[in-house]
Amino acid sequence: MIQKLPTTLLLIVLLTSSCGGGGGGNGESSSATTGVRVLHGAIDAAPIDLVVDNDGVVATVPFGESVGYHELSEGVHAVTAYRAKDL
Repeated sequence: MIQKLPTTLLLIVLLTSSCGGGGGGNGESSSATTGVRVLHGAIDAAPIDLVVDNDGVVATVPFGESVGYHELSEGVHAVTAYRAKDL
C-alpha cells in the first residue's frame, strides 16, 4: 500500500493540475465552452472513473488510454477521479 502512495499522489496531482495544452488554432472563432480530457498514465493503478459534478461516471479510463474532451458549461465544476468499479 505504501509503495503505491507516490504513484497515486502523482495521478491525483496530474488530474487536478491545470495544464495549458494548446488546442491548435485554425483561425476560426473559438466556442464559449470548455472541457476536460484525461490520460491515464499510472502504470500500477487500476482503471479510473471520471466523475464531473457528482453526476455519475462520464468516462472510464484504463491505463495508457485517454478519453476525448467532455464538454463543460461555463462556471466552476468538480472533476474527480475514482478507482473504477469492477463489473
